[in-house]
Amino acid sequence: MDSQTIKWLVFNGKAENYPAWSTKFTAYMQTKGLYKALLGKEVAPEEIAPLAGDASDEQKAEWEAKVQQRNKQIEEIKERNNTVWCHIVLALDNNSLLYIRHDCLSSDGVGDGAKAWRLLQQRYSNVEKPTVVSLVRQISRLQLNENEKLSEYFIRAQELMFRLTEAGEKISETLFNALVINGLPEKYEHFIVQESFNPAANFTELRTRLQNYDDSRLQRNQAKEDSATAMYSGNTSERNKGPSKPKGDCFVCGNPGHFAKQCSKRSSAYCSKCKKNGHLPKACRGSSKPDKSTKEPNSFASYSQCMNSGTETSSGTETSSGTGKPNHLIIDTGCTDHIISQKELFENLQPCSIKNVKDPKGNFTPVEGIGDVPVKLHLKNGKEEEMVLRNVLYVPNYEVNLLSVNRSVRFGHKFVFNKSEAKLRLNHGPQVDLTEDCGLFYLMITFQRSSACHSTTYNTSKAAIKG
Repeated sequence: MDSQTIKWLVFNGKAENYPAWSTKFTAYMQTKGLYKALLGKEVAPEEIAPLAGDASDEQKAEWEAKVQQRNKQIEEIKERNNTVWCHIVLALDNNSLLYIRHDCLSSDGVGDGAKAWRLLQQRYSNVEKPTVVSLVRQISRLQLNENEKLSEYFIRAQELMFRLTEAGEKISETLFNALVINGLPEKYEHFIVQESFNPAANFTELRTRLQNYDDSRLQRNQAKEDSATAMYSGNTSERNKGPSKPKGDCFVCGNPGHFAKQCSKRSSAYCSKCKKNGHLPKACRGSSKPDKSTKEPNSFASYSQCMNSGTETSSGTETSSGTGKPNHLIIDTGCTDHIISQKELFENLQPCSIKNVKDPKGNFTPVEGIGDVPVKLHLKNGKEEEMVLRNVLYVPNYEVNLLSVNRSVRFGHKFVFNKSEAKLRLNHGPQVDLTEDCGLFYLMITFQRSSACHSTTYNTSKAAIKG
């Protein structure tokens, strides 16, 4: 065993680490051709029958050759057994080595590797009831630690499950999934609620769902942190050069070169235009306020603005059905399910187990069904792609339509945002360009069932991603 092997193959003496270590050590013995010697399954050659007294010289020579061959095979078996002992000794901690040394090491320094392995298995592969009780207590108290990665949490859970199975206790996969979900902290509350309505079929599916949800959650948090940092810190490189210099005029006296808090006229300044203290007429901003009668451009910076602003059609006129925008989807990274408020857009509409959802104002509104909504995407290459939104919630009292980024990502679709472009990449390859306006990203789509029900409106619509 070389020094590089010793580093990753040394057993630390902890019982919970023995199953993984024994698996690695067994694999290592197989690569050395010592697997049968490790398990003590090497068969000694059969005894040679005694030579008859009247045997010829030729028979005597043949008998002696067989005896020598048998003795050689026995010596090779002993040598391989001793080699296994040497590998075990180099891989054990001191306490484990002292436990087996007395029974496995002879006075001439030759060890019995197969016997040493049996003793280790008996000591660390204990299946007595106290061990089972301890494992059940551990798995029932399984918790995702604050700074622990999900992958490490999965490994801990699977290791406990494996050890219970080895101890003869079989836990169903449904119960195991419930124990894993029960150990998640409050930041996974939305995922826990979602799993209660649509549980994963097995642990592999649960692990994939949870990892995708966590990746999406981390991306949302990172985007919020980046936005807050940008608003707070401004240009870091400029700030590191020294005290920042004002680029505009002072808000008190109207002169350049200093901030308002540094102005010497701050305490005595009076404005004759607006009749207020705190600034001079030169710095008065009351006269520069925009005319309230001037119409502001449409902005979808919030759901309420999105609900109250009109939709321009391709002919330049505004259309609206009276309540919100039936032909607009707001793609939101925070919602867990697609939501549509127009019943005529659905296919295969069925009753839903989800009773209520929160609207943009924080109030609960009833869910009256779930179904599929066919749409048509306008691809980057100029072609059109027909798709179906699956498991869309029908919420007639909802004032906006939502498309869940979280659910889209779970089906393999990706949203890409960088300085030069923003696009949606479908799970089978095609890409769709996104356009940015008023802090939101828009995706051109067509509701395939809207023309039959809304003859006065255009089918081309925009899906906005909250920016």
